[in-house]
Amino acid sequence: MLDRVPEPELMDSAQEAEEYDAMDHGSVNQAFVSDLLALTPKAGVWLDLGTGPAHIPILVAQSHPESVIVAADAALSMLSVARRNVLTAGLAHRIQLLQVDAKASSLPEQHYSCIFSNSLVHHLGDPSQFWRQCRTLTAPDGLLFVRDLARPEFEIQLDTLVKIYAAEATACQRGLFAESLRSAFTVAEIAEQAQDAGLLGAVVSMSSDRHWTLSWRA
Repeated sequence: MLDRVPEPELMDSAQEAEEYDAMDHGSVNQAFVSDLLALTPKAGVWLDLGTGPAHIPILVAQSHPESVIVAADAALSMLSVARRNVLTAGLAHRIQLLQVDAKASSLPEQHYSCIFSNSLVHHLGDPSQFWRQCRTLTAPDGLLFVRDLARPEFEIQLDTLVKIYAAEATACQRGLFAESLRSAFTVAEIAEQAQDAGLLGAVVSMSSDRHWTLSWRA
């Protein structure tokens, strides 16, 4: 098994934010939104933790007209890109952007009927506080839906994933993807983290050749 090599928690340079925004996340993001909405989250206020450039809350808002979304990120550079994307999509009235540390925030407890997060967990040195925060913020009978990269078992598998999914990317983008795979957790590690955080009944499984998904009902 490859040893985990953690990434910096914040992608907070303007160049990295723009490079990440320019990467082709289209099919992955659409699959995330389709799988999320298939679980029929309750109406109410939804929360996206680690929103990055806000690609996913924009898709959610476009696909689920009743949703009102708080999109949070700790990185100001990402929020700057997110603000531009939300304004371009004409969704500023339904997507509120906040600078928030996903591991510790002053957000209202048991308030969000749906909390979702994509590609945040691999940035966290120790995700235990993130999982506890998610449990605290989810409203009764609310849904938690989290997806991220899964760390490959061998170096050759990592190289193959980069060649398949970043073949047309810039050298910087390929490097970001490879670093993210090295920093990712395995399904077994995520399942253990969820149990330790009190997310009883959480379902964790591989959802593609490079992603795991966790779903939990409060």
